[in-house]
Amino acid sequence: PLEVGNDICVGPWTIKTAAVDETDEWSELEKHKAIESLETFMSGYIQYYVKVPLLEPSSSPQLIFPGRFTKIGRPKAWKKSDLKIESTLPLVGADATEEQFVMLKDVATGYGKTWCLVRVILKR
Repeated sequence: PLEVGNDICVGPWTIKTAAVDETDEWSELEKHKAIESLETFMSGYIQYYVKVPLLEPSSSPQLIFPGRFTKIGRPKAWKKSDLKIESTLPLVGADATEEQFVMLKDVATGYGKTWCLVRVILKR
């Protein structure tokens, strides 16, 4: 598990995570593509957002290095991304069950009580 707010180094990458304060723009943040172009990937800076279930209100979001995202657990930022690029990165995702991912899929209420958004930055 990876604790939100603690930086960690994996190979050449520094990974930073932070819970996002409640915002009306969370839906747009969540959909923002992690890799907009090959140039942004080559620059060594990747930022994306992950919707994470909370075990209880005000608990810390639980993150993991999934190795590979499952279909249901894939963050929107990584939809339709190149799997070859994805497989070379130390990606961070939500530590959640399939049932929790299904619940998160269309949820729009309960921010900070049942789920939150976490910003993930990979920097070389």
